[in-house]
Amino acid sequence: MKNLKKPPIGEIQDYYNSYMNLGEGYIVDLVLATRISLRFKEPLWLCIQGAPSTGKTEVLKMLKDDPMCHPLYDITGKTLFSGANGAEGGYIPREVKDEGILIFPDFTTVLSGPKYTQSNIMSQLRVIHDGDASRLTGIDTKRKKPWSGKVGLLLAVTDAIEGFKKKAATLGERWLYYRHFVPEFKPKDYKKPSIPKEFPKEVLDECIDMMNKVSLPEWSDSLDRKINCAAYWIAQSRAVIKRDSRTKEIGHVFPFEGPFRLINQLSTLLNSLIMLHMNQYSSRINKIFIEVVTGCVPRDRMELIHLLRYRGGNAGLERKELRNSLNHFGNSRLTHLIQDMLSLGLIVEVGGKYNLEPDYLELFAEWVVAEPVFEKVNG
Repeated sequence: MKNLKKPPIGEIQDYYNSYMNLGEGYIVDLVLATRISLRFKEPLWLCIQGAPSTGKTEVLKMLKDDPMCHPLYDITGKTLFSGANGAEGGYIPREVKDEGILIFPDFTTVLSGPKYTQSNIMSQLRVIHDGDASRLTGIDTKRKKPWSGKVGLLLAVTDAIEGFKKKAATLGERWLYYRHFVPEFKPKDYKKPSIPKEFPKEVLDECIDMMNKVSLPEWSDSLDRKINCAAYWIAQSRAVIKRDSRTKEIGHVFPFEGPFRLINQLSTLLNSLIMLHMNQYSSRINKIFIEVVTGCVPRDRMELIHLLRYRGGNAGLERKELRNSLNHFGNSRLTHLIQDMLSLGLIVEVGGKYNLEPDYLELFAEWVVAEPVFEKVNG
């Protein structure tokens, strides 16, 4: 461990910064962390969400020549698994085989496709996540090939994913989210972009090779608690509310999802990021962790949570104060948002003022503030 030099992630960051603006560049850390996560029993499943033309797809391209990574640019309900003659069981058994990272550079096309196709793809992705296709239905069983394996997922998508987030928990959510932001474009600061040089593949190969040699830290109980609290907080924060399609009244409040998939994914995320930075836990890793955790919550709920947490203080905020700060929501949307979060027990109303529910606020503070402490580092 002591003989390992600084990882070359900085050179990869510099390459992208030479011709586009990625802001803090957390997206580069996360793409590399996803690749590294194949070392674990349950690799990362990560959705990178952001506006068009912000560099998402470009950064994902860094893995296009990696033999363990498999980009898919076009997908139907029969792409991943298929009983068709000559399909050899579909893309997963034929190309990915028993281990790899599945990459969707533009998953928005799936979300905008027919609902039946979308449902079929999501069902097959759940099978892939669970690592066993023995229970797969809907394909020719006579040509169905047995498959089991370990597959990570990396996809880029626009904000069209927000609508999916609000119902995904009922389907058994499998992945984490990261909202990719870039600094606001100002015409006066415009500079003609330089032509990018050839991607330094040898640097990427060196980075992955080094990560495969890094041993894991033994972290303290404080980090386990941070991960557990974050998982429970996500489960509560993104719980599903179903409204009547005609009256728009609340029809059903779904129970909170179990936190265990989230705990596994968040543990893999932190392990992979720590490995990427050579077992040096830093404020950068902590910030990325916070961005991913909050990215798992629907945007409108997250906006209200932040508003009440950081502007409401102990006193809380009146409805008109919420409306003034969230004026881009519209009155009916804000009303539904408040009703949903009251029904879920995430906020309370006392004396005409709204605030985060005390236990929920305490859970929030447990993971967003606390930084983990390592007992020792192996190696």
